[in-house]
Amino acid sequence: MDEGSAVEQQAHARLVNARRTLELAQLDYNRALKDSAKVLPTRQIANGARIPQTTVPQALDAVAKTPDLLEGFSAASPYELCERYASGLLSRDELLDQLTRWPYPPMPHPDEFGDYTESFNGTFSDVMNANHAGLISIEDYADIVARFTQSTDPLGVCK
Repeated sequence: MDEGSAVEQQAHARLVNARRTLELAQLDYNRALKDSAKVLPTRQIANGARIPQTTVPQALDAVAKTPDLLEGFSAASPYELCERYASGLLSRDELLDQLTRWPYPPMPHPDEFGDYTESFNGTFSDVMNANHAGLISIEDYADIVARFTQSTDPLGVCK
């Protein structure tokens, strides 16, 4: 590999990570804005968000569909947990702990036509997709699977 391509790869990796971190920061901001509406008057929301008070209702409408964090977790989905880990916002131990404890719904099954009518969101496929996207390593993935197989109450992620 020549030096130019190594520099290009580093620049690309840095750009991808910066974009991912920006998107996670936006999620955190959206959640904070949404949560603030439960306890703060409009004036304080505007001051804290540094937006005009007249735009607070539109800002709250814009973030209304932002998924909440799952209680006891650092994200709203297993994929988001992996994104936070890849961006350095979670340690490996935190990632493994949270992915092992995640309440995964059963994997959807295709209907008689081979179509999926249920969502894969929140299922173990999020972890598989995160591995394919390079958010977690094959070693991370293997450790997560190993923890499941050691569990006395399997989550049914392979059913």
